[in-house]
Amino acid sequence: MVSQTRDVLDAYAAAGGEVTEITVEGAGHAPHLERPAQFRQALLTHIGYVGRPADPAPPTEAIILRSAD
Repeated sequence: MVSQTRDVLDAYAAAGGEVTEITVEGAGHAPHLERPAQFRQALLTHIGYVGRPADPAPPTEAIILRSAD
């Protein structure tokens, strides 16, 4: 499954798309459920909400963060 996904993403990148791969240790098929804080940090960093400015900036009203995380 991983190699099939990488093949698709490699083709997407070759066609000009942007791909970032992040390994989440100890997570299986649902890292967004198994490691939600780590997943959220990686996602928000990738879209430019935290860590580095995005151009154009994402709309802040579209991002919801639970304070418990």
